[in-house]
Amino acid sequence: MESEEEFTDSYNQKLKELEEKNAQLLNARVDEFAQAVQEVEKKFMNTTGSPVCQDLQDKVFRCYTDNHKKTLLCSADVRAFFECVERARANALMRKG
Repeated sequence: MESEEEFTDSYNQKLKELEEKNAQLLNARVDEFAQAVQEVEKKFMNTTGSPVCQDLQDKVFRCYTDNHKKTLLCSADVRAFFECVERARANALMRKG
């Protein structure tokens, strides 16, 4: 039969081994996660493009600023901006597709 000291030493050794294995697994997962983040950023974040419909966006902003208590007066400008953005989005998708 093992003595209490031998049992404690054995337990501590196994605990240390498990902690080391856990640290290795954690490091592997951290590396995998970092790689996945890089892939997502490469795929989605690095697309650069010029602003679309800037003139209409400015018009909407000015309208909201001038009519901050009557924002419904800006609905025609907002609709024009929205339609412009939708056209730009559709054109971009057609180019990629």
